[in-house]
Amino acid sequence: MICPQFHAPQNSLQPEPAEKPVFRSIRDQKMKGSLKLAACLDSLATEHLASEFTQMRGHSVVLDAGQVAFLGALALQLLLASYRQWQDDGKSFQIINPSAAFLDGISLLGVAASSLRIEETAEVLQ
Repeated sequence: MICPQFHAPQNSLQPEPAEKPVFRSIRDQKMKGSLKLAACLDSLATEHLASEFTQMRGHSVVLDAGQVAFLGALALQLLLASYRQWQDDGKSFQIINPSAAFLDGISLLGVAASSLRIEETAEVLQ
């Protein structure tokens, strides 16, 4: 599956920002111990997520999966391995607000949501 690229039109009169806002918000989220997962968790997004996890190691983590529209096998493997690593480190690793697509992706790849201690709420399943 190819994930669509979304680009906002740039006004030619405005200078390009030195840093994309998405990086600024990720850095702010990292400091709070939370991270919003990308809508498309393909191999490229997984590479970036692995880098984020490396920097967050040793701290409790809360991942918001509410906007996930596609979950690839590599991303799920990273989430499972990271969850187990955080458990071994004695730190909290939570996935909150899972989207229906996120839960479907886990199920289609043959993994129970309970493996990541995700509680499937009635709101998500409707």
